[in-house]
Formats: sequence, C-alpha cells, structure tokens
Amino acid sequence: HMARNLATAVTAAELALERPLTDDEIMHVATSFERPAGRLEVIPSNDGLTWVNDSLASNPFGAAAGIAAHHRSPLVLIIGGGDRGVDPTELLDAITAHGRVRAVVAMGEAGSNWATRLRALATHVELIDADDVEAGAAAAAPATPTAAAPHRRTTGAHQRDRPSGAAPPPDP
Repeated sequence: HMARNLATAVTAAELALERPLTDDEIMHVATSFERPAGRLEVIPSNDGLTWVNDSLASNPFGAAAGIAAHHRSPLVLIIGGGDRGVDPTELLDAITAHGRVRAVVAMGEAGSNWATRLRALATHVELIDADDVEAGAAAAAPATPTAAAPHRRTTGAHQRDRPSGAAPPPDP
C-alpha cells in the first residue's frame, strides 16, 4: 500500500515537471516520503510494547495491508466499531494467513460480527470483547509484545488526547 503511495508521488512529480525523474530525484522522494499520521504510526510508549496506530486503515483491505506490514511480529489487533456493512473477508483472511496474530480485540457491532466469523477460521487466535479502546488495550497488553489498531475509529475525547484510532499504552 505504501509502495503505491510512493509510486503515486513519483508519478505526480513527473507529471508536474513534465519529465521523468532522475534516479537521484526518485531516491530523494523515497527517502523523504513520510507516512500520514494514523497509517502504521508507532505511538511512543514505555510499557515494553509497540503500539501502532493504523486508524486510516478503516476498511478491510487497508487493515489487511497493515497486518502484512507486520509479517515478522506477533500482533494483537483491535478491530470493529460501527457496522457499515462492509465485507470483512479480506481482513479475516489476512488474520488467519498471518500466523502470528495472537489475539483480536473485538469492539462494537462490526467487531462482534467479525469475531463470530473469525472463531470458525482461526481457532489459534484469542478473541477478546471490549467496550472501548482503553479496555481493549488493557486486555491486549499482556498477550504480545506488539499491538496494532487497524480498524478502529475513535471519537470525542480520544481524538483530543491522541491520534484518531490510537490505542493508548496501558499505565505502567
């Protein structure tokens, strides 16, 4: 996904300049390209865990790409929110294929519906029900050294306190 964003940036620059970029210019674009906030954004923490805000992955395709980006890491995922009627198959397939997803924290109507489907697909994944991000983070913290939040929107006070969708590090 991020490779496509980079390719789009290079293409846009070439169109604006009306010429191909040189190798040095492409290397400059590649090394200076910054991810947008909320896309695989590491949240500083002192609890020994790596918290990743992937709240821009607000669809199963984007969330699946976020999971793939952590192909070597054990994960706890926080998924769900309001049910918008989207098909979660790609996300559920990514969870089962990853092999290192240890737990899924299901929140809201979508999380509950998706967890029901996931139970049949990935018996090795612990499923945790939670009412909010803080409860999900507290439940997830002991399960793994890495946690990601690929499909969760937060509203209200959560947006004022940290990037949208960011799972808060538990208190030390």
